[in-house]
Amino acid sequence: MLGKRPFDLAAQRNERIHGQQRRLVAGAYTLETMKSLEPYVNTTIQVLLDKLREVGAKGQAVDIAYLIQLFAFGMGCYLLHLSPWQTTPITDVFSPRLAPDVIGEVSFGKRFGYVEALSGFGIFEQIRAALASAARVGEVPWFYRLHQRLAPLIGNHLALAARNGSLHDFTLRAIAARRDSGGADDGTPGAGAGEEHHGVMLSKLLDARRSKPQLSESDIGLALTSNVTAGSDTTRISLSAMIYYLLTTPPALQRLLREMRDKVDAGEIDRAGIGFQRVAERWPYLQAVINEGLRLHPALGMLLPRVVPPQGLSFEGKHVPAGTEVGTSAWVIHRDPSIFGPEPDEFRPERWLDEENKHKMHRFFFAFGGGSRTCIGRNIAMLEISKVLPTLFLHFDIKFTNAHDHPKEHYGGLVAFRPFHVVVQQRNVRHTAEA
Repeated sequence: MLGKRPFDLAAQRNERIHGQQRRLVAGAYTLETMKSLEPYVNTTIQVLLDKLREVGAKGQAVDIAYLIQLFAFGMGCYLLHLSPWQTTPITDVFSPRLAPDVIGEVSFGKRFGYVEALSGFGIFEQIRAALASAARVGEVPWFYRLHQRLAPLIGNHLALAARNGSLHDFTLRAIAARRDSGGADDGTPGAGAGEEHHGVMLSKLLDARRSKPQLSESDIGLALTSNVTAGSDTTRISLSAMIYYLLTTPPALQRLLREMRDKVDAGEIDRAGIGFQRVAERWPYLQAVINEGLRLHPALGMLLPRVVPPQGLSFEGKHVPAGTEVGTSAWVIHRDPSIFGPEPDEFRPERWLDEENKHKMHRFFFAFGGGSRTCIGRNIAMLEISKVLPTLFLHFDIKFTNAHDHPKEHYGGLVAFRPFHVVVQQRNVRHTAEA
């Protein structure tokens, strides 16, 4: 039993409790589950393509990172929602500030009143505030408990309670709405069988709850809160970084376009879109681009902490006592030339095509963490990235709007590019490599 310890895979320091909690929900994040999600990802991508065609025809510039976060957040919600995807409400996607209820209409088919529910913040601003506060609390854990005790007096100005408060409440409302709609969430076999079953992730977790009663509805809400908050932000960071590096490395982009043209000619891309399994098995250069983007720009910039085991740790003539917290960052590991080869600060996907060194690089690849703490949402991220990245370049010629550099911003332990704008022009898929 988990006792009264809160469900939190990100913050749980007890390895035994963390393992128990992870096993409760792991079935919802397997590769097999990803196969069942793919049709819904395809539907969401189609909405993205339609909007890009519209703005491309008008010659409008778009903040590509912002658009990707909208996609990823909408995708996370779509895996929860209860009614078919609505394409028409996406009218303000490219406005300077996202209308808070747009996401609710798009991904749940109804308005959720984000302004009221999230204390006046837009949803993305609230996510960022929650991540930033989580990073602060992570350094001083006792401060969270103090803040919770004082919250009735001081309010939540630091957003410390957002992740387990308003954002969690948002997800719980989605679960309740799903139940009220007659979906198969109450343990009744066949309930909601007459409607299209969109909330795949939610359904998987609710199924797990039936056989594992220690998994509460609140626990499910916390798991899904991470999907639609931290998951959307990290996907935005990773995809926008890959787009940036491809646009600033023309030889890599041209090689990727040639690979895509070959797949079109071979009939590997059909009306349903680019298949996740095919990409993983038969698109080597795309996989190299993805790995290189994640290597060069891992979303998480903070240290990955570990506690020295009872026997202590000795290396290079030095001894670290048992119980000492040590750590390093993927940004440091991924720039070690003894592992990743020469020019580790350069975007060079070809390094991942070196069969002799590939195994070593994967061993020290920490874009999603490592060991028992590997990000549980890794498969979701790879599903979205593997489909969205090639689809964008397959259908559109993408260019910067002006001179570009790559300033970065840091918040909540994450490292992101500052917004950069692009213009898109639809291309003939059969002439993809001619750009």
